[in-house]
Amino acid sequence: VLDKIEYSLKNTKYKNLVRDVFFGRTCTQRICKGGCGSMTNNFADLVYLSVGVKNINSLNASLNQFILEDTIDDFYCDCCKTKIKQSMRTSLSSLPNILLIHLKRFDYDYTKEKNEKINSRLEFPSKLNMKEYTTEYLCNDFSEELKTPEFKNEVFLKNEDYYNYRLVGVNVHIGHADGGHYYSYI
Repeated sequence: VLDKIEYSLKNTKYKNLVRDVFFGRTCTQRICKGGCGSMTNNFADLVYLSVGVKNINSLNASLNQFILEDTIDDFYCDCCKTKIKQSMRTSLSSLPNILLIHLKRFDYDYTKEKNEKINSRLEFPSKLNMKEYTTEYLCNDFSEELKTPEFKNEVFLKNEDYYNYRLVGVNVHIGHADGGHYYSYI
């Protein structure tokens, strides 16, 4: 739907409407551990935030899993020119005006060789503060020399209202992984 709206507005004065309302940005960071301590940042556009729900019972737990740091052994660091342990994490560097959250309710079971739907209960709040999932929140403890000019331009502290969202709608799927129906609560 957003693609069709964006396409239909491309030759009007509202050509950036979808981007201005629905687009945010993520930041994937790699941090050299045990070596030079360098940090690289890769930014990407975000139209919706996709979070896992398998073995998780709340949206906040899903968001915590989204920002969870992974460790990569034997990764070549461009700064210290050696293979070293690095950590990698993704966070939200820019929040959209309207945040769409997609729950990963379908999973491929390799033993059964088929898609399966995850029907477990997932609690979500009617009000959500996204601050602790943002790049600036997670990087408060980094030294200033690790915060490159590009990083400082892309990520900066915002006022508290910027992080707050209010739930306005939920789409629900009834059925199984290969078919079913959707309905909405708004």
